[in-house]
Amino acid sequence: MKNWPWMSLLLAIVHALAGVAVLIVSSWFIAACAIASVNFNYMLPAVVIRALALLRIASGYGHMWLGHSDLLARTGQLRLQLFQRLQNKRMAERTWLIEALANHTETIASVWVAWVAQQASAIAMLAVGIICSVWLGLQGAYGLYVLAAVWFALTVYTLYRGIQLAAIEASGEREFRFASEHFLAASSLWHILLSREGGKYRLLGAPSAQRLWQTKRSQQQVAERAVWLLVGASFLAVWLVLARAGDSVLAQPPALIIPLLLLSAPEWLGRALTSLPAYNRYYYSSQTVRQLHLIDCPPIDAPDIRRSLRLEQLSPREDAHLSLSVTLPARGIVQLSGSSGSGKSSLLQALAGHIPARGERLVDGVALPAGLVRQWGYCEQSPIVLQATLRANLALADDQIPDQKMRQILADLGLGYLTDLNEWLGIGGRQLSGGEQKRIALARLLLSNKSVYLLDEPFEALDSVAKKKVASVLNRAGQERLLIVATHIFPESLQVSQSIALD
Repeated sequence: MKNWPWMSLLLAIVHALAGVAVLIVSSWFIAACAIASVNFNYMLPAVVIRALALLRIASGYGHMWLGHSDLLARTGQLRLQLFQRLQNKRMAERTWLIEALANHTETIASVWVAWVAQQASAIAMLAVGIICSVWLGLQGAYGLYVLAAVWFALTVYTLYRGIQLAAIEASGEREFRFASEHFLAASSLWHILLSREGGKYRLLGAPSAQRLWQTKRSQQQVAERAVWLLVGASFLAVWLVLARAGDSVLAQPPALIIPLLLLSAPEWLGRALTSLPAYNRYYYSSQTVRQLHLIDCPPIDAPDIRRSLRLEQLSPREDAHLSLSVTLPARGIVQLSGSSGSGKSSLLQALAGHIPARGERLVDGVALPAGLVRQWGYCEQSPIVLQATLRANLALADDQIPDQKMRQILADLGLGYLTDLNEWLGIGGRQLSGGEQKRIALARLLLSNKSVYLLDEPFEALDSVAKKKVASVLNRAGQERLLIVATHIFPESLQVSQSIALD
């Protein structure tokens, strides 16, 4: 697999050179047929052209197959490396969501197919065209020199300008994601922001991606203008060659090779120019992934709670105004209530150790050091469901869990219709609702068999039947361990041992 990108690159170069060879032989063959004698052997050039065409087709398909196989393998390897970097760490900015990092890793992995192969092919075709023209002694070879110089200058300019625009695009993407996240977080206030204009409602303050798309379009326009300049340069080179060539040169069959190479140059050199935005995206994706700001969350071990869990002035470091001092039981369900924005989620994350916090966590009077508690499980408000099989999503808790146990917990949570553990979830498979995603994440937590469960809005997006089923499961879990449930929705059947109101 290590040699796949180089083999794919070699096949791409062979594909390009076969195309140039077809063009050279065909142009000579066309001119030769016009002045050939009766005894001219038409069969041999036709066979050579067909063989070169077959070589071009075969190398093209081989390049695509190996290139995309390497792309998939490289993407998986990059994401594995990213996961290893994220182990026992958290991202400082919530705007860097999973899809953002996924796009960055795909962009980095595709650079061989999207950019390297195109540039290598263009350079190889230019070199072969110049070498053949010199070797055959063709007049007008200087036209290829002019074309090569223009292409190189356009490539340097497009790269320079594209990197500048890519920096603006990266900044715009970060701003748009940040604005979108905060705007979605204020969804409960959207009815206040509605404005009616011309009989239509418009949401005031909604983030716009117009600047971002304009920057993307500008990058494409730079590449398109470079291609048009290359077209103009190729026509100018053809005019120079024909103007300086005499009738005796034009009467020779090889003389047609240079003009045809120049006229077709925008096709075999233009792709290298239009692929330059791919390098710009690769450059900034590499910078972003390399400079990702991570905060350490060292894992720690905590003993089982036998008597109580005491929180002494526990406060998320990012919210100095929120502080909680309370004693919690060793078992049962603790209700953590509060209005939107009161800090329920932050407090749960601070308790679990996902974010830095002030204060102390005392298990049976013994203070725990700062860090992520291995024995405590946290189910976030917006859970992540991987694009994978149902079994793979549940097996994140423990890959040795029997299938029957997985099916049973799904049935208990009202997901009994998900009987095929090999069913693919997400794109290309079953599309899950918000309530289904939440219950799958809850099933994953329950299967982990942690000593403490920290649940953030477990009843959100559930209907009344599903709420009762989830409440029943949590009631049973609360008989053996401590559950801290942060939510503004509490089913009547939920057996709450203690209530804490953050308001």
